[in-house]
Amino acid sequence: FALPSSLLHSTLSRFSPVPTSCNCWSLMAGYLRADVAIVGAGLAGVECARTLQMHSPHLSVVVVEARHEVGGRVRSIPSGDSAVELGAGWIHGDDEDNPLLQLCSEAGMEAKPVVKGNFWMDGSESCGGKRAFEVWHSRGTGKLERVRAEVVDTAESAMARAKAFTREYAHMHRTGEKNVGDALDEFEREWTAKGEEEHAVWQWLKWRYGAWFGLEVDELSLSEWEEPGGYGDYPGRHCSVKMKSGNSEGGHAASFQRAVEERAKTLDVKLGWRVVDVKWSNSGVSLRSAAGEEVKCRRCVVTLPLGVLQRNSSALFTPLLPAEKLKALNRGRMGGYKKTVFFYSSPFWLDALPSYFIAVTSGGSKEESVDHHFGVVENYAAMKGVSAIGVVCVGKAAFSASRIEEDRWKEETQAKLERLFVATGCSQPVPQPVRVEVTNWEEDDLFFGAYSSFDSRCADPEQVIGEHSMWSVHISALQARDGEEPKG
Repeated sequence: FALPSSLLHSTLSRFSPVPTSCNCWSLMAGYLRADVAIVGAGLAGVECARTLQMHSPHLSVVVVEARHEVGGRVRSIPSGDSAVELGAGWIHGDDEDNPLLQLCSEAGMEAKPVVKGNFWMDGSESCGGKRAFEVWHSRGTGKLERVRAEVVDTAESAMARAKAFTREYAHMHRTGEKNVGDALDEFEREWTAKGEEEHAVWQWLKWRYGAWFGLEVDELSLSEWEEPGGYGDYPGRHCSVKMKSGNSEGGHAASFQRAVEERAKTLDVKLGWRVVDVKWSNSGVSLRSAAGEEVKCRRCVVTLPLGVLQRNSSALFTPLLPAEKLKALNRGRMGGYKKTVFFYSSPFWLDALPSYFIAVTSGGSKEESVDHHFGVVENYAAMKGVSAIGVVCVGKAAFSASRIEEDRWKEETQAKLERLFVATGCSQPVPQPVRVEVTNWEEDDLFFGAYSSFDSRCADPEQVIGEHSMWSVHISALQARDGEEPKG
């Protein structure tokens, strides 16, 4: 779990370090020893190690990572001096307090604004004067139809009023029995009675709200809506990344994976070191890898994804985690996220798809094995100058799609994307992609899902442990501790 630097420093500075002569990885009685071991070399693990390195340089720190590269759910495909992000790909808010801006700057990159605010929660306007998205829907025939722009704009205004209504509704129902879906249902009847287009847009807007939190709207706690704009991101524009102007470094694409790799350069990271057992007590922690290697340390910080901890905590920890921690873990949920990126030799769709995003609300032919609900189609030619189109499924659609054999998924997704090109009036024949990449976190046993969220159905009205879904990583660190000080 990611801990605030002040808590890390105050807690870990209370014990004496391993003598510096041990040099952290000196062989001692058949095992390796360190003051602190960090499990996971994703961004949380890397930043945790860097924090200790900066504030407590006398401590020996090692990071162990199951995969053979750092980054966790950051995965970047370089293309020229840019990259397509198959995992984490956005800076949510370019406010100066956002630490991701510093991370990118130190890696020789800068933020490139794409939309003026939180695209998922607060509207559709882009930074370049173009619409941030267009909405398309199908009646199940496979034929896509564009929803009129004025309908989308009006629906946005209606949803804004619905949010205000929902916040008032939250104050009236503070027992945990009502959820965001209940509140929106009260408002929906007025809007969707207008017609089929309006109904399609409203359904997509509801999906979009749930997708941000990784939940359906009827699973969202009303507490999420009591403070306007409190969605777990920073203020300001949402950005992708690009190389800094005048950056002389060649051969490096601007990507989040590059940024994390740059941060990890000064750390002692052991790749291909998959932890299968964590034995902990008041006297210290012992880690054992799948290859039989062992690390003994005074303290251990575990930064594994919530989905892994939920599925494996009983087998991973000896003894079992305390009941308070297990209860906190089980209250969380993992959001589904599946991205399929099609790379082409040239951006032949530029004239037909001028927007940054295209939302395809529903619809698939009877021959398809899944109803391809494309929450977002990302136009990387407009966003990053890369000849690629990304199709994103989020939530239940992603979990359903993860069960489909990959080759069939690519074939069906490509067929629907081609129908979108035709529907938008693309003047050129649709060529075959030169490359297709798929992110499927749901079936990866190192992740078991894309991002963590908070399930209102598990909320304890007497003690709500997650003020914002996107900050649920703090559950164990701040509210499920055993007494005043974390043990082990």
